[in-house]
Amino acid sequence: MAGILIGQDRRGAQIATRAAALARAAGAHALVPAALEAAAYAELAAGRYDAATDAALDGAAAARRAARLDLADTHVALLAVLAALVGDRPAAERRAAEATARHDDARDLTDWAYALLDLVEGRPADAATRLAAIVAAPPGRASAVLRVAVIPHLIEAAGTASPPLPAFDSWAARTGEASWLALRARCRALQTTDGDAADDHFREALRRHDQGFPRAHTELLYGSHLRRRRRHLEARDHLRRAAETFHRLDAAPWASQAARELRAAGDRTTAVTPSAGPALTAQQERIAGLVADGATNREVAQQLHLSPRTVDHHLRNVFARLGVRSRTELARLLAAG
Repeated sequence: MAGILIGQDRRGAQIATRAAALARAAGAHALVPAALEAAAYAELAAGRYDAATDAALDGAAAARRAARLDLADTHVALLAVLAALVGDRPAAERRAAEATARHDDARDLTDWAYALLDLVEGRPADAATRLAAIVAAPPGRASAVLRVAVIPHLIEAAGTASPPLPAFDSWAARTGEASWLALRARCRALQTTDGDAADDHFREALRRHDQGFPRAHTELLYGSHLRRRRRHLEARDHLRRAAETFHRLDAAPWASQAARELRAAGDRTTAVTPSAGPALTAQQERIAGLVADGATNREVAQQLHLSPRTVDHHLRNVFARLGVRSRTELARLLAAG
């Protein structure tokens, strides 16, 4: 967790994943869900949503086995946030309700999830109200990690009306990490009223971003900014890239938002489709390859350090995305490819 607080999310994820493995090997099962909670937070902060989902799914199962229902609720609330990030309202609502059924300890996480849904569904004022309450929460309630993580979304929701947050700006600079420097630049772009300065900040953010959802999100925001400045040709390039990435990541509401912005920028294409076929995530590709080679779910779980339940979850998604109904059909499809 300290790794996250200093911006070294990937290193924090590595340490937490190692801690979970050591705890399992030592039979200290009560420590496993706590380690996986740190791993899930770190992967989420790093923008690796698939890895964060894996850690939270495993963490929820481990917490239930260890009778740590409080930690199980935290993991389920993190799953609500991850679903909300890609605009999956049914999954986010279901997980948020499950996470808060017994008590309100995970309320700030579920409020973050609902704020993310507000953002994608065009209610930025509602999102800003929820997020500002998390940032202003006393230390005993919302964690320091959470208060940092929600700030880029608060600034997106409030735009130029967002409160000055110099502590976040200076913290992100001190991390020296490309992912946080990218978000720092994006936040600066959203807070300035100088259109040329916003261009510079958006371009800096895109230079620093890796491929993935955070970059696509910045492409969408920059494209929208360019459209409002009537630079429609430039806007369409960014918006199309955003829409293609959102489609590939199954973030349908975000893809629809990018498509609406494209039409407003003069693109008459009725729908934006991914440039390639039904791509799998890196984790799904690994699981599909092992299953096609004849491995059972339990063997895949052992090799990839996942739970069998998580492997089953990913395999169902692989079948749906590739349009196959059995392991045999999957093996044939991959062999033909």
